[in-house]
Amino acid sequence: MATARVTGNVTSNVTTWADVTGLSFALDANTNYYFRFVLHHSSAATTTGIRFGVSGPASPTALRVGGMVPISTVAANFGSQTAYDTAIFASTTGTTVAVMTIIEGLIRNAGNTGNLACRVASEVGAATVTVLANSHGVVLPM
Repeated sequence: MATARVTGNVTSNVTTWADVTGLSFALDANTNYYFRFVLHHSSAATTTGIRFGVSGPASPTALRVGGMVPISTVAANFGSQTAYDTAIFASTTGTTVAVMTIIEGLIRNAGNTGNLACRVASEVGAATVTVLANSHGVVLPM
């Protein structure tokens, strides 16, 4: 089992994907993994959504990732994906107070080594979203 955490706030104000600093794990070839990311975050405005996804080694045999992305302190959206750099849920609203997203999934890695990384993007260019310190992740070989 490998664990990691964000040691300082990570901000993004672009719509392109970027790794969440500190939440990356080395994966071996031909191995199955379970992963989970717990992400505390906020947006600069309620009109700015945050997007989360993952990236990883080339050509996995399978990728299943899903999760819950809050749009306020009392409402959330759910989604799932089977591709890298694809939003779990493409939120168009956010919250200016800290909330928690949970992303988890399975990757069946093929013959390539590489890193599994949690990724973030702002829904609106030039509008800041922040992944807060002490967000964390875990990866377990299965």
